Amino acid sequence: MSNAEIGKGYEYAKDKVVPITDDELSNLPLPTAKAIEIDAFVPLDSIDPIRIGEGYYLAPDGQVAAKPYKLLCQALARSEKVAIAKYAWSGRERLGMLRVRDEVIVLHAMHWPDEIRDPSELLPPPVDVSEEEIRGALAWMDTMTRDDLEVTSSRTRTPTPSPSSSRRSARTSHCPRRRSRRSRGRCWI
Repeated sequence: MSNAEIGKGYEYAKDKVVPITDDELSNLPLPTAKAIEIDAFVPLDSIDPIRIGEGYYLAPDGQVAAKPYKLLCQALARSEKVAIAKYAWSGRERLGMLRVRDEVIVLHAMHWPDEIRDPSELLPPPVDVSEEEIRGALAWMDTMTRDDLEVTSSRTRTPTPSPSSSRRSARTSHCPRRRSRRSRGRCWI
């Protein structure tokens, strides 16, 4: 049988099949198109943080949804668990995690297990690290330990000069202009 003879279809009764094209399949509604479908409840620490993506606040859609929303919110908060759910985004079914933050449900996008790269190929070559070096690193960490992230937020939000502006100032004030085919008058730092 050739590939041209193979197709997709839906068997609605014994030996009765309706053919379905790829266009029809792509236009089928996802079961999660209008709702978030909860699959399980798990402890947050059972999820590897590399699987957790960006977060979005969720709000109930009208008065009818207010009570189930509040019920789920309070149950999640008391249980200290998160919900693993499926939802539709841009025509694709995605995996998500629901958690509570300040009495509001947050939906975090999650990566499917097959979307996570195996880190073993990124391991550095073997090196020897002494116990003294480890103690030094731990002491350094102790000097930089904070109770929360608020301490660092002002430092991380201050704008830094762009690499192009530092290159421009370095080029105009410190670098002699060279006329060669390779540099074309640019001085790279």
